[in-house]
Order: sequence, then structure tokens, then C-alpha cells
Amino acid sequence: MMMRRGVVLVGGSGAGKSTILRALRDHFSWAPEIAFPRRFVTRMPRADDVSEENVSVTEQELDDLERIGHILLRWRKELSADAAAHYAFERLHATFAVLGGNDALLADGAKIRPSPQALDGYLRVLVSAPVEVRYERLSRRSPELNRHSDEWRVRMTDNEPALRLKVDMVVANSGGDPLINAAELVQAIECHVTRLG
Repeated sequence: MMMRRGVVLVGGSGAGKSTILRALRDHFSWAPEIAFPRRFVTRMPRADDVSEENVSVTEQELDDLERIGHILLRWRKELSADAAAHYAFERLHATFAVLGGNDALLADGAKIRPSPQALDGYLRVLVSAPVEVRYERLSRRSPELNRHSDEWRVRMTDNEPALRLKVDMVVANSGGDPLINAAELVQAIECHVTRLG
């Protein structure tokens, strides 16, 4: 497993990426060499957004952050035929970073800036949950989202089979203790941090 620079979590809406990310942040609070960069996103804030994880910005603000060098990498997720959200990770000067992405980050033809090679050296981890679990989580997290909208269909698309071919590890996260669900990932990070120290 190649993990020189860190870990990037990917998966569909409602798979539990944020839950795993928060559990890892809490678990590794003792390790200052591990950073958890915030993710900038050009969408309205959600009620369950955590400021340590997501920052809602306009597209212009994101362009400005990129121009002054505060962006590690940036990508776009199509939400419908005429709507998209832009995402980016803040650039932190850290030895090791844990990034919380989404399924669009590893999609075929993903437009990642500065380039798809920006993910080289990151362990790519798919956070997985059954479609019915994702449906329930997304319904609870985003009750304002119309279940008949294009965005709902895009968010509930099952990209997991294609993503499994592009990742190094899968974390099954259909409930229970997220650290137990991610035990293999926790162990891999602990081993890497031990080598850093």
C-alpha cells in the first residue's frame, strides 16, 4: 500500500465518509504530524456540516483561494444536467494528510487540478455502505433534497463497482463503531505514523 503523503476517502453520498473522517480525527488527535485539511465546497451549508471539515464558499472565493496557493487540489462533481459543485482541499504544510473526498474524485475523466497525479502517494480508501443505508442517511441529512430531482439520482447512483477497481482499501460502514469498521485503515495509519516518528 502506497501511503507516502496520506489517505483520501471516497465514496457515494451517505456512505459515511464524514463519520469515518471524524472518528479518525478524534482517534489521531495525539499525532500532530497527521493533518485533516478542510474541504471547500461551492454549495449551501448543511445543518450537519462541521466547520473543521467543510467550508461553504462561492466559486469566486474558491478561485481566489486557488490563485493565492491555498488549494491542494480541486475537482468538480456534476449534480444534474445543469448544476455542479466544486470541491477543494486546503493546502496545509503537513507530513501526512487525511482527506475526505467523494466519488467524483476518482470518476473516469475526473477533472482534478492541478492534475490527477496530485493523488499519487495517497492511500485511496472507498467508504462503502449498502444503497438502502445510503438512501436513509441522505434522506436524514438532506431532507430538503427532492427525491425526484436529478441531484438525488446522481447522489444515489451506485458507483461503487467502478470505484472498487481504483482504490487500495474498502471500509464497510453500514453502522456501528466507525473505528471498528475502519480498523484496517487505523492500523495502516498507525504503522505509517510510527515509521515517521
